[in-house]
Amino acid sequence: MKNKTGILVFVAILVIATVAIYIWGSNLLKGVEEEETKSNTLAPQIRNLFSTMNAIDEYPTRPGKPDWQGKYLIVENNQSDSMNARYSTKWNELLGTDKNFPGNDVKGVVMIALYTVIEGSFERVLGIPSDTKAVRQSYIISYLDIAQKAVLARDTLIGADPPTVIRRGESGWGDPPAEDLVVETIKKRLK
Repeated sequence: MKNKTGILVFVAILVIATVAIYIWGSNLLKGVEEEETKSNTLAPQIRNLFSTMNAIDEYPTRPGKPDWQGKYLIVENNQSDSMNARYSTKWNELLGTDKNFPGNDVKGVVMIALYTVIEGSFERVLGIPSDTKAVRQSYIISYLDIAQKAVLARDTLIGADPPTVIRRGESGWGDPPAEDLVVETIKKRLK
């Protein structure tokens, strides 16, 4: 009788775990599809800024204060065939700019670009070199004025140091800058 109960508990736990993983995966895919759809339906003025020929680095820098009165959208860098920017549901919701979608009336676009810097590499036991790199993740936040077609300002946020030691199978990547730091930096720049 104990064996049957143990087997039933194990099977129940396995079923619950499988269902939870399926729901999590479905929600993740739904979010990716939603962002892809929103990216493809951004206003033409924004889509044209980031066509396959244009990336944020190709725009001139004209230092100034972005004065957009809350009329902006957040995009992330994206290397795809159709556009070098992807609408970011997460950042727009955190900053309250999701109401500006699809961007017909926005005055500016904030681009959050993730970049990585290889800080070094890890060594295996006994000092034998490894191929695993120690990587720091950071953001460059660019404020692109649509009328001027120029970047008015940039903020660089440095992420956490990569771990000093890793175990087999672990990542050698440091965490990107915290979400609240990104939000506060953008709000401070655009007040």
